Amino acid sequence: MTRAALEAAVIPAYNEAATIRDVAQGALRQAELVIVVDDGSTDGTAAALAGLDVVLLRNDCNLGKAASLRRGADEVAALVGFLASPEAGYITGQVISINGGMA
Repeated sequence: MTRAALEAAVIPAYNEAATIRDVAQGALRQAELVIVVDDGSTDGTAAALAGLDVVLLRNDCNLGKAASLRRGADEVAALVGFLASPEAGYITGQVISINGGMA
């Protein structure tokens, strides 16, 4: 079964209250699905996203960029309901492209 392409952006954020809203809005113009992983911020990063159509995940403490990207990638996989395979998706920097695959 072939799926239509889904562009998803995963944005790890730690104490980015001053800039995260602009970053997320830019990502929303480029991707159908935007996931922000608040990595234990203490400055109101999550609150800065209020009203935006993003998926917000929050880590209880700072786990680091790699852990946050992995958590976001896991959420993408859960939301689109497929098991990742080499031909189904790839990660480039902080943007995850899912180009069809098997259901």
